[in-house]
Amino acid sequence: MVLAGSARLAEAAREQAKDAVSKQEILRLRTVLDRERFAGDGLETPAAEAAMTRLIEIYHCQMETDDPYHHRVRPPLKRALSRHGEY
Repeated sequence: MVLAGSARLAEAAREQAKDAVSKQEILRLRTVLDRERFAGDGLETPAAEAAMTRLIEIYHCQMETDDPYHHRVRPPLKRALSRHGEY
């Protein structure tokens, strides 16, 4: 019985790990953004926009919102404006 419970727990942990975003992916995206910001052409390059879009997906940010503070925590993607026109 203990082995069956351990097997179910291990399977659940594997399934959860598949859905979890790794810290390494977030670190890689931040590295891309730093490179584009400081050594590249800024945050409006295709690589930077792709990294910001992925961060928006990871953090479940909303592309449009009425929340006056949401733009402060969302990556500054140009097409992710609030309904009031704020980034």
